Amino acid sequence: KNYYNSTYTSAKITEFTKLFKFGLYVNGFGNGIFDGSIDSEVVRQFQRHHALNETGIADIQTWMSTMISCGDNSRIGTACDTRFEITTERLANLKENGYRYIGRYLTGGDFKEIRDGELHRIFEGGLKVFPIFQTSGTSASYFSDAQGAVDAHLAEIAARCHGIPRNTIIYFAVDFDAMAAHITNYILPHFRAIANNISGYRVGIYGARNVCRRVAAAGYSVSSF
Repeated sequence: KNYYNSTYTSAKITEFTKLFKFGLYVNGFGNGIFDGSIDSEVVRQFQRHHALNETGIADIQTWMSTMISCGDNSRIGTACDTRFEITTERLANLKENGYRYIGRYLTGGDFKEIRDGELHRIFEGGLKVFPIFQTSGTSASYFSDAQGAVDAHLAEIAARCHGIPRNTIIYFAVDFDAMAAHITNYILPHFRAIANNISGYRVGIYGARNVCRRVAAAGYSVSSF
């Protein structure tokens, strides 16, 4: 929507529109023509992909989602992850606040690992779980072809020990703001090794948007968080 007032002239709104279209384009939406008009269907496609209300309008949540991975972190979500055990009390609180999907860790000991009986409690409570594998992953130096093969093996063992059903997606974490060279030289070989060595489970990635996009584009993951 265009709102004309003393602050935003037609020319300024055109410039904002070009910037917005550039934000859409670098996220894989649009045709790369940065003029002063917006195709509302392209906006809807972007909104659908990012779990936003499909209005076709460049509202504040849509703007923020074009610019930063987390988007508008004040908006209400339906999925979260936590290092804390999902007790009966926490389960009720999450449901009351609209959450339906809970991320829990396959490793990490008493600090964050999913507890015995917790998976059953979550399912009985009507929520779903997405398992996360992370031992480190906080810098580029962690990621390599050799480490990816190790992680695939460790994730399989942990998933079986915790009773994670076969064919479930395991989300492998990339817990730092990776630049393009980091993705090319470290993260892609790491996830290629995971994809080639894991058995019985599918590979997801848990990280910033560009990391997720490039790993998925390479064919090494089937889902992103």
